[in-house]
Amino acid sequence: MLASAEKAFDAIRALSDAGGPAEQIENFGRDLIDFLVAAYLMTCQPVMLEVAALLTLIELAEAQDVQPGVVVGDKLVRLPYRIDRFHLGRISNLLSDPVGILHAAYVTICSPPPMQTRWRTSCFRGCSVSCAV
Repeated sequence: MLASAEKAFDAIRALSDAGGPAEQIENFGRDLIDFLVAAYLMTCQPVMLEVAALLTLIELAEAQDVQPGVVVGDKLVRLPYRIDRFHLGRISNLLSDPVGILHAAYVTICSPPPMQTRWRTSCFRGCSVSCAV
């Protein structure tokens, strides 16, 4: 089953390769995979989507800039867009250093700290969490 899934993903990624049907649209295959997985998670596993976003494995579309459209010649072949981006390569970093990854995503060092105590020496980046949720 995993071999079949890998073949399917390879075929989708190849859509934007030279000679492929969508070769004019850079990263179309990756975008299509990200879109399909996000659509599945939104409809069938919405909690899993939110948890993955909080763990920094998914960058939600709302937190990204709009990507420009694609024009070939005088023809618009792709409208401007934003889609959820999957960063599955971050799984190994998250497993090896979860505190460091989450600290980098949600906490910044304040200069000077608002309250210098043994327990509070950094500021919580609430906007990152609210964007992810």
